[in-house]
Amino acid sequence: MRPGSQIPPLLKVLNSEYPYSVWIDFCLTPEEYFLLHQMFLVLPKTWIEWCEKIVTNKIKRGIKIKNPLAYRHNLLWNGIVNLEEIKFIIDILENSFRKIFVEYLDDNLKYIDYLRQLIPKSEKNNQKLFNEHGWDFVMCLSFYQLTETMIRTWFGIKNTPVKYGFFDYFQEKNLKDKNLFKKDMKYIRKRRNEIAHTKMLFGKDVVMKVILLANKWLTPLNVDVIHYVNRYRTYRPDYLRDFDAYLRHLSSRKQIVIKY
Repeated sequence: MRPGSQIPPLLKVLNSEYPYSVWIDFCLTPEEYFLLHQMFLVLPKTWIEWCEKIVTNKIKRGIKIKNPLAYRHNLLWNGIVNLEEIKFIIDILENSFRKIFVEYLDDNLKYIDYLRQLIPKSEKNNQKLFNEHGWDFVMCLSFYQLTETMIRTWFGIKNTPVKYGFFDYFQEKNLKDKNLFKKDMKYIRKRRNEIAHTKMLFGKDVVMKVILLANKWLTPLNVDVIHYVNRYRTYRPDYLRDFDAYLRHLSSRKQIVIKY
């Protein structure tokens, strides 16, 4: 860190902590110090670590980075944009599955108690699942509970005359295997949990895989994932138009005033 009064107090504190110290050492101007100050106030440390891991691996492979700080900023921003897009795609997937779940339940409402017994238990919403009337409880299901119950009713509802299940919603021959559905949903849930717990950001490879999996399972449901993705990219939320807007968005949610 270069001496000077323009350095925010937060950066002086973080200058001895990895990976913050690496980013701070590359600062040359007051503007760069201030941007890092904004970032470190509101962004999870795990996101900075994710970027630094990628940079370290590139350097180990002999790749030279001309502008280390700008490169890290671009890497971080692209990771954030990818994360937000993945969230959007998973929301489409989840909402579409809830819709067919409600339709399935509506057709078999008299067996609702049997179906409730197949739902994985959770301390967070267990009481709601059994207190809600009709199919309102579907909105209380977590993504795990939703997809796992679909798997458990793949061929019908156990101990009832109902012999059709979510298997019938996916007419393509290659989508009839519930183990394939289980495998793909496990991947989606893992990405979803990483987002929820701010564990990491994502590269384009993960975005493409999530799009492919969502498209695979939603095409039979007449949901055009590619159309939604293209519209999302055209009309992104205002807070994703640039880095400063995103930082202000996070600051307002956390009620942090960015100044020094």
